[in-house]
Formats: sequence, C-alpha cells, structure tokens
Amino acid sequence: MAQPTNTYTPAAGPRIRFEVIGEAWGEFMRNIGTWVVAQLVLLTIVAAIWFLGFFVVLTPAMLSGDTRAGFIASLFAYFVLLLLILLVSGVFTGGLFRMAIRQLRGEMPAVGDLFQSFDLAPRFIAAQLIIGVLTYVGFFLCIIPGLIFAGLTFLAYPILADQNVGSVGSIRMTWQALNMSWEALKKDWLMAILFFFVLAIVAEIGSIACGIGVVFTLPMFFLGIAIVYRDFFPERFAAQSTAPTGAPTPPAQPPAQPGM
Repeated sequence: MAQPTNTYTPAAGPRIRFEVIGEAWGEFMRNIGTWVVAQLVLLTIVAAIWFLGFFVVLTPAMLSGDTRAGFIASLFAYFVLLLLILLVSGVFTGGLFRMAIRQLRGEMPAVGDLFQSFDLAPRFIAAQLIIGVLTYVGFFLCIIPGLIFAGLTFLAYPILADQNVGSVGSIRMTWQALNMSWEALKKDWLMAILFFFVLAIVAEIGSIACGIGVVFTLPMFFLGIAIVYRDFFPERFAAQSTAPTGAPTPPAQPPAQPGM
C-alpha cells in the first residue's frame, strides 16, 4: 500500500497554501488512469441525461401544436432534468471527494468508488442546494458576501464525504459541516477565497478544448480541496501504525506463577 503523502507540517497552525495546486497535479499524475476514467464515466452519464432530456422530452414538448401546453410541459421537463442532474452530481461528487481522501491516506482509489458512495447523495444534494442558494444571494448583495461564503465553506464537501457530523439528517449534517469549514478557514479567509476561485478556474481550463481537457483538469479541484482538508484536519490522516511491515511480534510474557 502506498504511503500517505502528508508532508505538510505547519509551525503555527494550518494556512492556505497555493502550493497545493502543484501538489494536486502531482497526486493526479500518480493515478492518472483512474482519475481520467472516473471523469469520463461521470461526463458520459451527465451527457446521456442531458441528451435524453433535451431530445426525448424537451424538444417534442416545445414542438407540440399547443403552445401553452408545450411551454408548461417543457418547463416541467426542464425542472425534472435539473433534479436528475442534481441527484447524479450529489452521488458522484461525493464519490470523487472520497476517492481523493483515500488517495491522500495512501490507499488506492478506484473508479468503482463512484458507485459505492450513494450514502453521500442526500447530504451532498443538501450541501449543493444550501451553498448554491446562499452564494447566489450573497452575489446579489454586492457580490462580496457571496465570495466570502463560497470561499469559507468549500471544506464542507470533504467533511461530509469523510465524517458523520452532526445529528442524523442531511440538513443538520450539512449545517454542521458548513460551520466546521467556516471555523477552520475564517482566520485565513482572504487566502481561502482567492485559493478557491483560482482552483476553480484551473479546474475549468480544460473545458476550453471542446470540453475534453476537463478530464485532466477537473480532478485538480477534488484533490486540491482534499489536500487543504488534510492540512486543516490532520488528525483524520494520522498513520495507523508506525511499525514496519513484517516486523516480528515480541513474545508475550508468561503469566506469573503462584508464590513467585
């Protein structure tokens, strides 16, 4: 099993580091095949949903003879389509964060991890809705509040993927994860905001090349955030054992005899 790549040892508490982007690229290259295939699987599923939704449901509805009925049907179909995309995103986004965290622990991530993370779907759907709505409201209020909220809550995703936080219930777990992320990053809030948006831009650069390059850049988003999560929650990545593999086990002491 590969050794955890935890080489960051802060002297005065964790800080946001832009070197993380380079580290994320290195982690991507270590398992490039797995990450590329995982992105292709995700993009194929999302593209299939959009294709079926647009050509099988939306287009016939818009081309129907009854303009009013067609508009209502297409609007309903559009919202159903968005819900399906949200569900798929909730399932597979959690799986990708779980893959990234596993790799940083020295384990070997696998494409199959995407299909073993359905337990994360409710909490990730709740997180995406809450973060999306509040960020949008923040942008509406002179942009800056939205930047602050998005930049201080991005650790909620790996927290939800890695920890059973809060009480039972997706909403409560999500609020607890948001609070944990906010408390962890607020001392370095400006750097957290800048880092998150630089990382998001780097992850989206691949979409310029007809969208194909995104399979090489999008993993940077998940691995980069997972590395920051490791920096701020190192106890979740503590080595299980420092004893070398195959080391002999010391003999047990014999029980004391009566009278001795």
